[in-house]
Amino acid sequence: MLVLEHRPAPGAAIALTISDMAGMIISTLNRPADGHAEIDTKGWPAGNYIVQATIGGETTSRRIMVMDN
Repeated sequence: MLVLEHRPAPGAAIALTISDMAGMIISTLNRPADGHAEIDTKGWPAGNYIVQATIGGETTSRRIMVMDN
């Protein structure tokens, strides 16, 4: 399970895109930016992924590592 904590942004939404290192999109999530988002990583192959989060027009990216599920 990937748990993301972020600064709440009342009235805004968070758009998450997770892709593998080859650029293939693995998962997307769009929800209110209430400070907390969860993505189930069960079944994902172990490896590195890029998480891109956009809130209120501001985008940030981070690399994460998923271990065996």
